[in-house]
Amino acid sequence: MFLHRQLLGWEWFDNSQMVHIWIYFLLKANYQDENWHGVLIPRGSFVTSIGGISKDTSLSTRTIRTCLEKLKSTGEVTIKTTNKYSIVTICKYDSYNVTPSEIYKQSTSKSTDKTTNNRQTTDKQLTTSNNNNKDNKEIKEEVEANASSSSDNDVAKKEEFDYDSFCSFFNKTLTEHDSMIPKVRKIDGRRKNMIHARIKDYGVDAVYEVTEKAASNRFLNGGGSKGWTANFDWIFGPDNFRKVIEGNYDDEPRQQQTPKVEQSKIEWE
Repeated sequence: MFLHRQLLGWEWFDNSQMVHIWIYFLLKANYQDENWHGVLIPRGSFVTSIGGISKDTSLSTRTIRTCLEKLKSTGEVTIKTTNKYSIVTICKYDSYNVTPSEIYKQSTSKSTDKTTNNRQTTDKQLTTSNNNNKDNKEIKEEVEANASSSSDNDVAKKEEFDYDSFCSFFNKTLTEHDSMIPKVRKIDGRRKNMIHARIKDYGVDAVYEVTEKAASNRFLNGGGSKGWTANFDWIFGPDNFRKVIEGNYDDEPRQQQTPKVEQSKIEWE
């Protein structure tokens, strides 16, 4: 991959988060077509998830979603999303990368000495290509681990999701939004089963999305008439999770009837 000086003139260059995401995407994109789970992932595309990007870049899911919308609005990327993963495609990938055949043509048109140097450069770029493909396979493996829900190995695959990482994300998101929802010390036992079930039904991205929505929702943070506040177990219960992700609690009026939930307010659960 060549990082051109033209990046300095990019319309989003003054936004450090956009530059971070964009360079990350260029490094993750396939250098050549690849097949994955019966799906062709073409050159310039890669498989990922909001949670995977957040883990790799340390950016919040809210920031990532905002950056993705901006990149789509200016025609930088297209995104195809399923309930388990997303395929990001860089629209003008060839302007940032040249194929090995193009490099070879360039090398053969020069003098012998320059040709030798160019072939060495080609070898280095092919090595970089292999490294890029290796990195891309790692993100695919992560997506497979996070999104696994096959009944054949259901119990084993449940353990592949990084619950400790998600626990940190959950608490960090609450802090970012000054949320009144209690933080959690650990996700184990019954809570693991709850998260696993939600991923199986809605996909990995959904658990991150619901966390963001709950943390920023006024009603779920004590804004109702009785000051009731949601907690982790309430949020990831099957009925409540569906209501949150479908927006049932979005922009709740202050007169909203408080659910009948008994909960003692504590800092940690």
